[in-house]
Amino acid sequence: MHDALEAAQAACEHSPRDPDAWALLARIARRCGLPASAEDAFQRAAALSPQHPVPVRMSAQQFDALVQATLATLPDGLRSRLRGMVIEEVMPSLDLVTAGLDPDALTSLSEPNPGHLVLYRENFENAAGGLAAVAQLLKVTLQNG
Repeated sequence: MHDALEAAQAACEHSPRDPDAWALLARIARRCGLPASAEDAFQRAAALSPQHPVPVRMSAQQFDALVQATLATLPDGLRSRLRGMVIEEVMPSLDLVTAGLDPDALTSLSEPNPGHLVLYRENFENAAGGLAAVAQLLKVTLQNG
């Protein structure tokens, strides 16, 4: 990951007005455990393009409450099918990413728990620019889950 971080930093230095470079640096810095650097890069990307909103940050408890509230709005059959089948994690593991999962994936199917849908909190946060946007993204994701 260190090489990826250096490459993203170089891209930002080379093209400081490229919002995609800043957004990439933000996601890699977050993955590397550098939240302050990540948030600064997210802010820079957002300042350069509305397509890169500043992520909303929430605790695991807040995300769980939002997931549960969203599940409650789903049709009965879908809600019953998903009951007990949704797992929440912070972000995809390095092993999953190395095996080919997109590091920005919102979801994956759980290998140790077949049929379970894994939701990646930070990727939902990164993809949406506010709580309402996260809720809408969750709803669409769960409806298609």
